[in-house]
Amino acid sequence: MNNNDEIYKKIGAEYRLKYSSYRVKRIIIEALVSLAIIVVATLILYCALALVDYENDLPKFFWLIVAIYIAPLFIIFLIRILRKTFKQNNELKQDDIWLGKRYKYTNKNVRGAAIHKCLPVLIAFPIIAIEVFFIGFVLFYPVAASESIKEQEFMYVSGEIDFLEVQDIKSGALTFGFKDSDIRYHMTSTTYSLCNRSLEKEVTEGTIAYTYVIKNDYQEVIISEAENKYINVYSFATDDKEYLSLENYINDQIAFEDACKKLFISFTIIGSLFMAGSLATTTYTIIRSTKERLKV
Repeated sequence: MNNNDEIYKKIGAEYRLKYSSYRVKRIIIEALVSLAIIVVATLILYCALALVDYENDLPKFFWLIVAIYIAPLFIIFLIRILRKTFKQNNELKQDDIWLGKRYKYTNKNVRGAAIHKCLPVLIAFPIIAIEVFFIGFVLFYPVAASESIKEQEFMYVSGEIDFLEVQDIKSGALTFGFKDSDIRYHMTSTTYSLCNRSLEKEVTEGTIAYTYVIKNDYQEVIISEAENKYINVYSFATDDKEYLSLENYINDQIAFEDACKKLFISFTIIGSLFMAGSLATTTYTIIRSTKERLKV
């Protein structure tokens, strides 16, 4: 038996003796890493869906996605743990030399043990951090960094309704026009979700309506020579009822911007924690590698 075989035999015997603790430790580590990935994926998914206006259906829709997307990940994790445990139990039937060669990196003195142990974290944490930073900057930073629309930037327009239609019953998107005007006034689904939808039944052709538009947009539309002229509106009222006030719209925008700022800060902190974890693991790996003496 050569010197390497003696080392492998010693490592294998040690692994066999400590197998139960190795197995429990492995399951805990894999569970924590998998849980971290699932939690981050869930947060990202929820925030992405929250940017889409699903109104009261968002919680139900979100948990449906969780059941379809995240629950199977948990099941896959459990199956993986069971298969790996069954496989390792069978491996205990092999001799100590075989086990030593197979699990030499369980001995922290073997060269390469530290990098082998920490490699999953060294790969996963930077990837998660980059994804979290990317989503934070793409989804939330543009809104968080933008300036709020001031009330002075709006102007008041009114007229007699020529037509009024809702393009999408689910999320809502309103378009209407005034008589003797070639401009089509459009309220996006997000804005229309703030509106009292009784207007769909109460506002008819001939109703006098009032709305606010952005001054610069209106001036550009007026001088435009385009065949179809569209402009977004941010309020809607008639002589009898106010369905959406400009104040409510602006307050909603401010709340949305504040939420995006908080989400951007949260994602930045989460990304920074994963990056710090990666740097700490890298430092640990380098320091631990200098103490590895066995070369097999």
